[in-house]
Amino acid sequence: MTPDELQSFLVTIDPTCQPVSFIAETEPAWVSGPNPFKGRVLKLAEVNGMLGGDYGSCVARAHLRDAIKLGLTEFEIPPIEARKWGERVHGTPLVHHFKKGTEYWYLDFLPLRVMQCRFKMSGYFVDGDIEKQIRRFLRPVVAPKKVIWRNYRLDHLHTMKACGEVLVVS
Repeated sequence: MTPDELQSFLVTIDPTCQPVSFIAETEPAWVSGPNPFKGRVLKLAEVNGMLGGDYGSCVARAHLRDAIKLGLTEFEIPPIEARKWGERVHGTPLVHHFKKGTEYWYLDFLPLRVMQCRFKMSGYFVDGDIEKQIRRFLRPVVAPKKVIWRNYRLDHLHTMKACGEVLVVS
């Protein structure tokens, strides 16, 4: 399946919340400064999450949970900030974006867990010692307390499981 065929599939799925699992190949988020691995390493992450749903409702529920934990009886839910890039395609888990005149499609979803993360250099998976060196240059991941949705470019996805289908993207 090509990224275009994956896009066509994602447009047709039920827009209600449903589980998704995929493997994506991306450039790692590096710390700033000199880095011998930047531009030479790709990260393969197996991610589980939820497609569909409503970001605003998720944020409102998170604020309600926090207020209940704090014992608050009156609280205000802050307004949701507008997306700073791209346009969410209504009724789909897709975001349409133009960057420097090139069209890109992204999968918009709520990540629940990263199941596995591996690194490739020159097309080959790295071993434990090199992986330890690579991880020293990665930007630290802090577990957020707020609701964060992620976006993956469709052409970076390798395999996806959604709606009872296993899709291999090439």
